[in-house]
Amino acid sequence: MEARGVVPGGQDEQDRPGDLHKSLGQRMRAKVASGSDNLAAHYTGMADDGTQSAGKREAAILFVVAEGLLNKGDAPLEGLSAATKALEAARNTGDEDVVADALRLVLNAHLQRASMDRYRQQASAKTFGTVSARACEQENQVQKWVFNSTTGQLKSGGGFCLSARHRSAKNSEVEVRECDPMDEDQQWSLWSVQQLSLRSSIEAMRQEALEPTTTTDTSTITTTATATTTVSGPTLYCFSVMVSWAYEPTLVGMQANHQRSIFLCDGFDVYSDKVMTVGDKPYALTTRRVHGTDLKCHKGGVFNTLLNTPVFIKVW
Repeated sequence: MEARGVVPGGQDEQDRPGDLHKSLGQRMRAKVASGSDNLAAHYTGMADDGTQSAGKREAAILFVVAEGLLNKGDAPLEGLSAATKALEAARNTGDEDVVADALRLVLNAHLQRASMDRYRQQASAKTFGTVSARACEQENQVQKWVFNSTTGQLKSGGGFCLSARHRSAKNSEVEVRECDPMDEDQQWSLWSVQQLSLRSSIEAMRQEALEPTTTTDTSTITTTATATTTVSGPTLYCFSVMVSWAYEPTLVGMQANHQRSIFLCDGFDVYSDKVMTVGDKPYALTTRRVHGTDLKCHKGGVFNTLLNTPVFIKVW
């Protein structure tokens, strides 16, 4: 499968000036000012301060997560959601300074989203290209495709991403466009036949089935997808141990919602002192109870840290 791109003025994509090779996400980040006041260090210290209340430490964690998403600059919706949760937690603390910082974070999130939406509209349809099936040429860069499992984009060696022209319709035509991680027309799901039996794959496919997806009957794409994503070898199982009180359920819930930390593994579980739900739909997860311990432990040792080794041994 070969992608051939064109740009205004009739230039071939391989002859474009270097700056046009920048992804849409890179150019949007250059257009959008920093989405925060860079207070992560301050609130990280607050989250680690054992003298602070549990509510204030929870608000601090949410603030750090939200600011990190906004500084990343390519996920305004996630950043706005995280900032809103941080503001809610800040209001519960009654601390006017924390509330003021969280309010600015929410405002910056709205500004970032509006600015990026405006730039996307200006940049859309500026570059595009056709997709065709041709005899394989090992050295031909436009025939080399790379799948990004995080964004769901399938990028050609020429710098364009595969896009469905009518993603909600069966047998939609496909084309290549300038890569945009926020464009749903460029979000694809490729499943390795060797991983279909994994619990994580089954669950991911079940969740994805709840959303409208594009079905495109293109044998060339199917062949490429299988060759690209087939993986052999061991798989990875991860678990976390979480107490049911303080800020830990909120932190693990954020990891689940954004599919980070252990939730990137092939299989995962969260163990706690009681059965509870963490995260929001569709990523909500029920914890497994650890029997024979309440997960509580004392502080001590040279560095006055939590003496929790017996807890983890019990879990193991």
